[in-house]
Amino acid sequence: MRKLYAMAVMTLICGGALMCGGAARAQAYSATNPFPPNNEFGAWGAYSFSNDQAIGKTLDRQVGVIALRYSRTIHDWRSVGLLYTLDIVPMTLVRQPSYVACGGGGEYPGYCASGRETVYGGGINPVGLKLNFRRTHALQPFLGSLGGFVASVRPVPVDIPGGTQYNYTFDFQAGVQLFNSNRTRAWTFGAKYAHISNAYRHNFNPGLDVNEIFVGYSFFR
Repeated sequence: MRKLYAMAVMTLICGGALMCGGAARAQAYSATNPFPPNNEFGAWGAYSFSNDQAIGKTLDRQVGVIALRYSRTIHDWRSVGLLYTLDIVPMTLVRQPSYVACGGGGEYPGYCASGRETVYGGGINPVGLKLNFRRTHALQPFLGSLGGFVASVRPVPVDIPGGTQYNYTFDFQAGVQLFNSNRTRAWTFGAKYAHISNAYRHNFNPGLDVNEIFVGYSFFR
């Protein structure tokens, strides 16, 4: 819990500093100010279309996410913008095999797969940066990365003794944002590689890598 409180405090401090530091360019989009407003408030959803082993060791898992997004422009150049991003994730669903104790010596000695289960979790990604290209255009490609943590009601990605309910996350993402004419709203479409693991806080760290597609909608002020 101490780590949770520390990350929350740091998020508030960083967010406050960015809002104060960027107050000078809080004006509306216009011919003389061709950039979107500084603050983005949005929501997005994602689902994994594949599961590989780039870092993690587990397969045959699916992940669904619903999240809220806050983003703050750090600086706009003519062709690219640098943004801070924060995601609050009220729902992460992990579809994974379930296990029961047995005498077998399979993938996890002493435990045998017995079906599938859906595990609910949630978390926050307070460390994020994003680059938006073609910054003065309605269609803006972007690259981004986020880091944080997720807590779940059961251990993921392997629900056996030694598995963890508190895991760290990071991702790398790419996509496009399609703005309306006055840059106050935008659809977001993208794909991301996401990793979930306990970062070897325990000897047992199976880890999970997923490839996700996501769609979001945002308001800018």
